[in-house]
Amino acid sequence: MTEFLYLLIVLGSLQGVITALLLSIRGRSTYADRLLALIILVTALPGFHLYLHYKAFFELSGSTAIIHAVIPWILVTALGPLILFYVKAVLDPHFRVRRKEALWFLPVIIDLFPKMLELGTFTSLLSATTAELAEFSDLYNKYADIPRWIVLAISISVARKQLRDHRSSENILSQKQTGSFNWLSQFINVFRIFLLLWLVFLVPYVLPFSERLLQTVGWFPVYLPMAAMIYWLGIRGYLSTRPVALEEDGKNKRKTAMEETEMTRIVNELTILLRDQKLFLDPALDLAALSAVSNIPARSISSSLNQHLGKTFNQFLNEFRVEEFKQRSASLHDLSIAGLASECGFPSLPTFQRVFKQVTGQTPSEYLRGVAT
Repeated sequence: MTEFLYLLIVLGSLQGVITALLLSIRGRSTYADRLLALIILVTALPGFHLYLHYKAFFELSGSTAIIHAVIPWILVTALGPLILFYVKAVLDPHFRVRRKEALWFLPVIIDLFPKMLELGTFTSLLSATTAELAEFSDLYNKYADIPRWIVLAISISVARKQLRDHRSSENILSQKQTGSFNWLSQFINVFRIFLLLWLVFLVPYVLPFSERLLQTVGWFPVYLPMAAMIYWLGIRGYLSTRPVALEEDGKNKRKTAMEETEMTRIVNELTILLRDQKLFLDPALDLAALSAVSNIPARSISSSLNQHLGKTFNQFLNEFRVEEFKQRSASLHDLSIAGLASECGFPSLPTFQRVFKQVTGQTPSEYLRGVAT
């Protein structure tokens, strides 16, 4: 039975590696796809590590011991930031991990520290024996799991808040956005469940009777759910965007020339109305208000923007506000960024900063520095 359970774990890890490769090399692979591939790979590596220890692979020779020292099999502290950045990348296709975001990876030193000691031993920089190193590593990892769990919990909480805030800022959602939100909600919830399972195991593990616990159930209470999670991430994650894309392609094929013409007319009328009357300067402007002013049904406005431009009402409106900010930025010496953003119709500074980067790929400060030079 034990052999079978270990086999389930290593097969789950193998499936994770295959899926990570497919996500990385498939046609039109996005930045978010590559982040998801890293998440699956980082989740899969501990399963290989556990199985190879079970088979005493790292004790066969000096070369296999070096493999253990070189490869960072456990990178749980990197998993949390990767989850957060993946959620951001799905919500904002322009998102990239830059220097500021990279600070989230600082806790990775927790996982790399034992590896540094192993490498130091093999390169004769440290005089510890293999037995001493193994004893220290066991003790270290026993208590390092606490900060690992905390880092993962904080990252998932921030990612969940990002998703909730982003969803609440959109009045009307396209079908593609709805599919993305549903997938990200499931994605985050799966990791929240894993966090809970890990915590249930972690509490008795750090107590004095942890040796008895490991002898009784081993690491299966953590690694079997992890294997199941890898299977789910691989299948659901790989297919997460395809059904929506196929359905939208079907809708596009069913559009008649008359429908296209009508949607083009509505979008052009809205563009002229907003540009000439600058209705977007009113932060309270919503779909119902624009419908009343334009005499175009709200449903027609929403469907025209979604199907003809691939945008929500808020995205369409905010692009006018961003353009207005650019035009007025020459007078920034009289107003703060927050003040100018408010004059351009943005209800709050955080909303303005998020929208501006989504539209331009730059922060307002980066844009203004570029204009100044």
